[in-house]
Amino acid sequence: MYLYICNYKKIKIKDEYRKKITLEENKKINSYFKIEDRQRFFIEILLMKNLISEICNIKIEDIIIEYNEFGKPYLKNDLNYKFNISHSNELIVIGMDFENEIGVDIEFKKNINLESYIKILKNDEIQKLNTREDKLDKFFCLFHYS
Repeated sequence: MYLYICNYKKIKIKDEYRKKITLEENKKINSYFKIEDRQRFFIEILLMKNLISEICNIKIEDIIIEYNEFGKPYLKNDLNYKFNISHSNELIVIGMDFENEIGVDIEFKKNINLESYIKILKNDEIQKLNTREDKLDKFFCLFHYS
């Protein structure tokens, strides 16, 4: 398994990079309302393609990334290769595996109203949460897997 994390705000977008994305990918990029979201998604695509190219020895122009009904990316030309991507604030994380489905998630801790999340928790998770003085830290730990 491979795991990559980067700060996308530190990546400088060069004009030559735009040649590495398809017309469909460009349409998807431009579907985002905010310029910042467009930039982040553009960099996500480039990172995925560059990493796949490096690891799998595939030319970038031969890499076609599509998305399933849940928004999870997959390679059109190699369905056995699994990867996923997540972002939060300025960070992007990409996980890749040759054999197993992979899910990655990154989230910056922020103050949230825990009451609005109680409905998605299981009873044992609610009990664990209630045993802690710092409920917010415990909430974020509930979804951390190692």
